[in-house]
Amino acid sequence: MMTIPKSLLETMKHNEIVARKFHEIESSILTILNFRDFIEKLLFEISSKFSVSYTWISIIEESSIAKYFHNIQDSKLLSTSTAFLSKNEFKDIIRNRLKPLLSNNNLNSFKILIPEAADYQIGSIAIAPITMDGQIIGSFNQADKDINRFKPGIDTSLLEQLAVKVSLCLSNVTAHEKLKFLAFHDPLTRLLNRGVMERVLEREF
Repeated sequence: MMTIPKSLLETMKHNEIVARKFHEIESSILTILNFRDFIEKLLFEISSKFSVSYTWISIIEESSIAKYFHNIQDSKLLSTSTAFLSKNEFKDIIRNRLKPLLSNNNLNSFKILIPEAADYQIGSIAIAPITMDGQIIGSFNQADKDINRFKPGIDTSLLEQLAVKVSLCLSNVTAHEKLKFLAFHDPLTRLLNRGVMERVLEREF
C-alpha cells in the first residue's frame, strides 16, 4: 500500500481550503449587477478571506470599461482601490501576458499600477490581467507587506481562475449597465427617451 507524503497531503489540504474560499467569493459576487457594489464586494471579500494587505484594480483608460469606473469614483473605497493608466503604460509592465505576474523585487516599476490616493507599503505583488471581449482591459492586483507572499515561482493557477471569474463578472455587469442605460435613454442622442419623459411629465402634472 502506497503512502502519500505528509507534505503532499498538507498541500492538497491547503489547496482545498483556498479553492473553497474562491468558490465562496464567486458565489457572493455572481448576482451583483452594478459596478459600485460589485467592485466593493470583490475587494472586501478577497482582502478578508485571504488576509491580503492590499487589493485593487488597474484599468486601461482606452478600454470600453474605463468610463464605468470613472463614474463610481465618488466611493471612498474605490478612489483608493482603482488606478487608471494608458494602454502603452500597461503593456510596458505586462507585455501582453495573460498569466499572473508575481514580483518582490524592483517594485517601483509597478508604481503606475497603484491608485494615486493609496498609501501602500508593498513587499510583494501579484498582478492578474483581466479581459473583456478578448481584450486585456486591466488587472486585478494583490500586494502584501510580506516579501514572500507573492514571490516569483509559486503556483498561480488559482490566481488565474480568479482573474477569469472577475473578467466574466465584469462582462455581466457591463452588459446589465448597457441594458439599463438603453431602457431610459435614446441610443443616438443619449438623452432620456420618450417613455421616460412621458412618465416624468405625468408625475410633474
